[in-house]
Amino acid sequence: MRMDEIGLAESLATAGLDYVGMVATTATYAPPTLVTFAHAGGGGEFVCAEEVAYDDPQRVAKLNAAWMRMCTDAGLFDNSHRFLVGVKIEESDDEDPVWWWAEVALMDSWDLAGAGAATGVLGTGAGYPAFVMLSLDGNVVVRAAREQGGVGIGVHRCPNRMPVLRSHGEWMADWPDSPEFTRNAIRRWLDAHPE
Repeated sequence: MRMDEIGLAESLATAGLDYVGMVATTATYAPPTLVTFAHAGGGGEFVCAEEVAYDDPQRVAKLNAAWMRMCTDAGLFDNSHRFLVGVKIEESDDEDPVWWWAEVALMDSWDLAGAGAATGVLGTGAGYPAFVMLSLDGNVVVRAAREQGGVGIGVHRCPNRMPVLRSHGEWMADWPDSPEFTRNAIRRWLDAHPE
């Protein structure tokens, strides 16, 4: 099944993200499936992380506020509040889904942790955001995921210098069960950013 760009644009708009378009598949960004492995202690420059407990009645508001504060401080946005978000572009019964980057611009009104997560594009339900984001220059990674006690958001700089991403990328690029698109994207990223 191929991605429905109109449906994607509508879901992103629900979150408060204006869909600009898909990034060229020849770009040298690390693919979203690899970037999900960015975590504290993985090298690069760990900037900050915050976790909000599952039972916190203000979880959505706190996650949204933390996301904005962290992204602003770390430099996720360009001057027009544009950045990249990982989206599923293809799914099949035979192999893992294929993810790539969509360019978006932050609208004046947005709700990533609530309405955005509820669409399924940025999470698994309202209050449960799960996403990876990347600055347009590829130097800032933002990741949201479920943790043991709550939902966590982490920010890293310099993913090209993260040993955990590089070693995991080498493994994924050689693993035959990785989708061909993902293997090729990882190889382009590794070749474009030698150690």
